[in-house]
Amino acid sequence: MIRMTAVSMLAVFAFSLSAAPLQEGKKDPAKKDAAKKKEPNSTESRTLRWVFRFKQDNTTEYLNQLAALGAVILVENPEKKDQILYIANLTQLDQQRQATKDDLAAFQDRVKFTDTRKESVAGVAKELKLKFTPTSFWAYFATAIENEMAQKEKNYRNRRVDDIEETIFRVITVRGKCEIVVIDQTIRK
Repeated sequence: MIRMTAVSMLAVFAFSLSAAPLQEGKKDPAKKDAAKKKEPNSTESRTLRWVFRFKQDNTTEYLNQLAALGAVILVENPEKKDQILYIANLTQLDQQRQATKDDLAAFQDRVKFTDTRKESVAGVAKELKLKFTPTSFWAYFATAIENEMAQKEKNYRNRRVDDIEETIFRVITVRGKCEIVVIDQTIRK
């Protein structure tokens, strides 16, 4: 994925607890039902409701955007499910280690997204110089980013969170800095 054509690629990542990727515009009924049962302002509900879109030309740019947002990455080795690689600083990709139980517990209450798109995951695996081929990776964000996104979601059309089915965010680069903006919302029916 590092050596991509000059055509820009729009990567779409759904904050999702399900392992299966969805095509853009398709609704996951399980996601919809699960979100209805949760407290709407909980991290878990946000994880189910929020969609992230990055615009990038290559994997390096994608990882740089994640780094600018303070994300950390966890990658599970599909051959050894008990081995999860932890990359805390996305500007120093060679500094990788196995995640501990304490690491995993620390991320439990943080908003995350799962990228399961083969091309994207393969590009990240290549950039990380992994010796295995993952099927996905997880990016976790600090509480400050989650709070910023929650405020932007609320302010977008002044809707009550209970009334929102899905909020789509786009990561844009403005004067060299990444910014998260709301580009659309779907109302519950």
